[in-house]
Amino acid sequence: MARARDRDLADRASKAARQAATQASKVADRLAAQAQDRAAEAERRATEAGQVRQRSARGLSATKGRPAQPGPPSQPRKPGQPGKPGDGLPSTQRRGARRSADIVIGDNAHLDALTKNELLRLVVDLEIDGHAAMSKPELVAAVTRVHGVHLDRLTNSELLRLGSSHGSAVRTSMTKYELIAAISSIRRQEGT
Repeated sequence: MARARDRDLADRASKAARQAATQASKVADRLAAQAQDRAAEAERRATEAGQVRQRSARGLSATKGRPAQPGPPSQPRKPGQPGKPGDGLPSTQRRGARRSADIVIGDNAHLDALTKNELLRLVVDLEIDGHAAMSKPELVAAVTRVHGVHLDRLTNSELLRLGSSHGSAVRTSMTKYELIAAISSIRRQEGT
């Protein structure tokens, strides 16, 4: 009888240890995925910075390789605040890009297309408290409560995910403002 009790206790302990190991493995996988997402985003930003640095070193503007126009130095932007939509585009396209970037996504259907990590980045940018303990549906609800987010605050990868999930003809070769224009045209067709 004592052996049966000992064996039962050993089986329970073994089962509990396996469950703990499985849970720890899931947490490790999730953290590894988050680290990979952050590393990819950091690499993308480093590449963009290198391209800007190269254009600057050549003394060329970001548009059509013309020499940069002299003028007063620009004011540095705060982190997370993009430039004006359409900067670097011809004036006819710039107006359309700015109007498109003014579109706000704030409904569950559109926000749900984003990953939890992307939503976490957005709530940090929007300075929403308590985001660390929120689930994905809670993050969506938090962004919705602050009336959504402007399309120009999304990264290229977020815009690609959003556009492809809602039937937009988006491609990885598109610029940020081309992605915004494509998503905006679909949203106008939907009437949202």
